[in-house]
Amino acid sequence: MTKEELLEFKYTYGYFKIDDLTYGYMTILFFQPPCTYTKVSFDECLEDSVPSMVQTYNALRHHKPYDFFIEAGTEKFYIKISDYSNENLDDSVLFTVKISNWNSGLQYGTELHQEMPVAYLMYVFEKFFSELLHHPDFPFQYPCFSETASPQGIAVEAEFEKKYENMHLSNAKYIKLDKQFMREHITEFTECGETLKNEFVTMLTEYKVPDGWTILRESGPETKHDIF
Repeated sequence: MTKEELLEFKYTYGYFKIDDLTYGYMTILFFQPPCTYTKVSFDECLEDSVPSMVQTYNALRHHKPYDFFIEAGTEKFYIKISDYSNENLDDSVLFTVKISNWNSGLQYGTELHQEMPVAYLMYVFEKFFSELLHHPDFPFQYPCFSETASPQGIAVEAEFEKKYENMHLSNAKYIKLDKQFMREHITEFTECGETLKNEFVTMLTEYKVPDGWTILRESGPETKHDIF
């Protein structure tokens, strides 16, 4: 299938994409036809979904079922791929997104449930990883927002506040300028931040999750990341 053919499935089967990266949070938009959608935000420190999504993609490539969930207090976000089908040479998989007690904004229920062609869902994952890797606010706003190197990070923020303190900016305009200022002036991260950035680049380009990341699954936490 060509990319043009895959793009035509967007409003037939749905999709997910990067919505925003801001102050240590990544927001993902999930859309299911004809008009159901939700946005879910993940914290870079406590609720990072990227390693889990990389592993879901790897399982999809190997035609393996997979699931993961992320908890934040009493809230729970859950993705599952299951029920592969090859009937009539139509290679498909069931893609499920569940949201429990999450401020999801879903109008009807708490679940997105869609049968998708495997090739198309792989394309959606690959597009998502590429969008994150090439997002102008990666890795400044996510996943390294908390890892800007001092004293540079403190100095940059102080300079920004001094420059704009007497301007009457809307909240949206303030955030936009603050993010731009970080992109233009932050040149280094902490040692941990540099390691994290490099690990994310590997995950987003080679689809490899470093061993040691904990991925919560129904069968228990996963820390070894080989899928065969």
